Amino acid sequence: MSGSNMSVPVPSNARKSEREVFKRLENILKSRKPYCSGTMTVNKDQLIIFYGRDENSAGRICLDDASPEQLERLVRACDPATFGVNQESVLDEQYRKSKKLDPLQFSSLFDVASLNRLLHEEFIPDRKQGVAIHYVRHKLNVYEPGSFFKPHVDTPRGGNMFGSLVIVFPTAHEGGSLVLRDAGKEWTIDSAHDIASNPDLCVGFIAFYGDVEHEVLPITSGYRVTMTYNLYYDRTSPTIVYVPTSVDDRYDRLKATFEEMLDQPPLLPNGGYLAFALQRKYGMDQKTDLRDLMEDLKGSDDLLLSVCEDMSLRASLRVLYRSPDRASHDVLAPKIYQLEGAHWEDDFCLAEFLESQEYHVNDENRVLRTLRLARDKIRDSTGKPADIWVKWVVKDDERRDTSPIRLRQSTEMNQH
Repeated sequence: MSGSNMSVPVPSNARKSEREVFKRLENILKSRKPYCSGTMTVNKDQLIIFYGRDENSAGRICLDDASPEQLERLVRACDPATFGVNQESVLDEQYRKSKKLDPLQFSSLFDVASLNRLLHEEFIPDRKQGVAIHYVRHKLNVYEPGSFFKPHVDTPRGGNMFGSLVIVFPTAHEGGSLVLRDAGKEWTIDSAHDIASNPDLCVGFIAFYGDVEHEVLPITSGYRVTMTYNLYYDRTSPTIVYVPTSVDDRYDRLKATFEEMLDQPPLLPNGGYLAFALQRKYGMDQKTDLRDLMEDLKGSDDLLLSVCEDMSLRASLRVLYRSPDRASHDVLAPKIYQLEGAHWEDDFCLAEFLESQEYHVNDENRVLRTLRLARDKIRDSTGKPADIWVKWVVKDDERRDTSPIRLRQSTEMNQH
């Protein structure tokens, strides 16, 4: 967002008020839980699982009233569960001890689309209320006594994948609570207790963002059977409109605080940008177009963009490259660069190195636009290269203060 170009002295008490407003903005953006959970009433047919790796091992089980013998037979039909490390599947029962069936090894009549309304109201950001959810079935997991899964983060499987969904079937068991951790907070969801407390036939569910750390606590008795889904935004399906039954007031509070911030004395009297570190993590590489990524923002990141759009404030995603020499300039870039080959020597200039990376050919054999850095194009009233100031409103985990930083920026930045 562009700052004011006015140069006006700012009283010291205004600076204190500014920090207070920034803190309120940060608290609002961090106030929503990164998950939703509960129980959903089902009919008995939705609890039937057909399974087997071939016709000689085919089986059927109803997870409403399955006997220990039937559950043990299901366990024997499963494979040891692996987990992802650096895009590879690893088997290590010191870290994860459970059994699993892949999607082609089982089928179910469970109607996952029944969760659409609830997920849209409790979990999907406001800007995406009309976007359909694409549910991709991932695994059937079976945890027997002594099984567990230590803290981990799910492997992203596409730019528009925004979360994971766990369906917990009503098989009697103790232990196996799902623990979620995010931004220094922790939540424990005991679906076995929630299901037992519901007089109706039901399943438990937990939907959470894919970058949330989670673990399954050890099973002490019984069998915990779950079905997992990867959640994607589906923009190819018709728009879905739900009349909300509850109201999230964070949007109104965030907008009102934004307006209060902009009504104060100039935050950046010489011009610049207000920076908000993303609260969620996203899978990206050199081929990622940051403009496309804006369509896949999650949670508070999407909420912030919604407020900016409603207030006609220009907002964009940028990658901040920090110079190893703090006397030099950081670079605010409109894309992701390959830093291999950079030599961090005394005369290294980050801006010049990034500029040199612009001369290459992409997959379609078309030369990409050349990045012109601020030192070449932007000059102040004396004709000298101008500094672009960025003030942190919501800091990232690595930056412990909110003081402005100097940087060089692409002149293309104001075109988006």
